Amino acid sequence: MPLKRISFRVPPRAVLACIQIPTDCVLDREGPALVSKLENVELRMQKMEFTSDAICAKTYFESASNLQRAAATLLPPHRCDVVGLACTSMSFTLGPERVDALLSSACPGAKTTDMARAQAAAIAALGASRIALLTPYIQELADANKVMLEETGGIKVVRRATMELDRDELTTAVDEDTIVRWASELILGERRDDNKAAPEALVIGCSAFRACEHGFISQLEEKLNLPVVTSTQAFLWSMLRIGGINDRIEGYGRLFEQC
Repeated sequence: MPLKRISFRVPPRAVLACIQIPTDCVLDREGPALVSKLENVELRMQKMEFTSDAICAKTYFESASNLQRAAATLLPPHRCDVVGLACTSMSFTLGPERVDALLSSACPGAKTTDMARAQAAAIAALGASRIALLTPYIQELADANKVMLEETGGIKVVRRATMELDRDELTTAVDEDTIVRWASELILGERRDDNKAAPEALVIGCSAFRACEHGFISQLEEKLNLPVVTSTQAFLWSMLRIGGINDRIEGYGRLFEQC
C-alpha cells in the first residue's frame, strides 16, 4: 500500500532550552507567554533536581551535577540552538565556566548562557553603568549578586535592597504591588541614599519574583522614569539574541523595545 504524502512544518527559527531549578514555577507561565509573541520560536523547559528547597550556595554546589543530567534529557540535543540555566543566583554562585561545561557536555552543539550573564548583558545593552539592585535573597546571595555585576566591568551598584527570603516559595508569593513599592522606595523614596550618584537603571534580580508579566516592566519604567531589567526578561532576551532572533516586542520594557 503506497505511503501517503507527509508534509512537515517549517523548522523553528530558534529553539531555546531553559534548565530550571525545581522551585521555579514563575517561568512556567512567564516564559511561554513572552515567547508566544514571537513567530516560530520554540521554548523547551526542563527542571533539574535539588537536594533542598533552601536558596543558598550550599544547595547550588550540592546540586550542580544535576544541571548536566537535566540538560541531557533534551532529545535530540542537536535540536537546541541555545541552552541556559534559568536561575540568577545559581548562575553567579557556580560561575559561567562551570555552567557552560555542564550544559555543553549535554548539548554540545548549542550555545550556552545563564541568567547572571543575561542580567549583565541587558544592563550593558541599555547603556547603563550605575544601577539600583532589588533582590529577594538572603544577604549572602544579595552581596554575591552585587559582586558579580560589578566584576563584569563597567557596572556600579549605587543602591540596593534585599528582602532576605530564603526559599522561592516565599519569593513567588510576593505580590506585584510589593515589588513596585520596594522598587519605588529604592529609586524615589526613603530607601535611596542621596550621597550616591543616581542610578541609570533598576535591576530586579531572581526569576522567582513575578516581575515579567506582559505590561509589568513597561508600566514600572514609566512610573520610575528608568529602564528596568528583570532576571526572566533579561534571560529570555539574551537567549533570543544569542539564537539570532532580534524581534522587538512591546510590554516587556525598553530592553525588548530598543535592544
